[in-house]
Amino acid sequence: MLHFNLTKQMYEKLIWAGTDMSADKIENCWHWHMKIITFGRMNCVLAVEEETRYAIVILDLKKAELKDFQKYFMIEMDNHLSTMFMYSDKIVLDKLRAFMTDLWDDISYSKPISRSVSAHMTQMEYEIDSFCHRKLGDYLPASNIELQTMCHYLNERLRSLGKKHDYHIPMDRFRNKVLELIGVEFDNVVQMDDFR
Repeated sequence: MLHFNLTKQMYEKLIWAGTDMSADKIENCWHWHMKIITFGRMNCVLAVEEETRYAIVILDLKKAELKDFQKYFMIEMDNHLSTMFMYSDKIVLDKLRAFMTDLWDDISYSKPISRSVSAHMTQMEYEIDSFCHRKLGDYLPASNIELQTMCHYLNERLRSLGKKHDYHIPMDRFRNKVLELIGVEFDNVVQMDDFR
């Protein structure tokens, strides 16, 4: 159900770490694009959802963690979805939990990534550098709250899917995409914005 499109460098890092990438690509999968970003000597991963340009950042992955990359991606995705839907009713949360469980079953890998997504990733790298410089004194996020704040910063910025598309905010489009994937009407979900 999940397909990871990898840059050449990311693909080589996962091969080096011994990640099992033998699963065949499946039909109608959810596409994410992955890129290694290096800060000092730390390997971090920038993951971007293809249709929405929603970004997840995974920090400081060692060789053993890269080998089990799927696990670390799923943990970060669960953190993002838990925050995004924290005020939702039990039906939505149950469907979300079942959906996350299903995602573990089928994951495939390939290279290269889309040129359009790659351009957004390059822009996001600059935005991450800027955020770390301005907000964190040139350090990477040291806590989950700082990491979530940085990702929120990335996902609240206007993005475009090309000349034929209007600009959009990835967080809004991603929330709608997830609701569509779990089979819930958007109008029935309480938003975090409703509590501000």
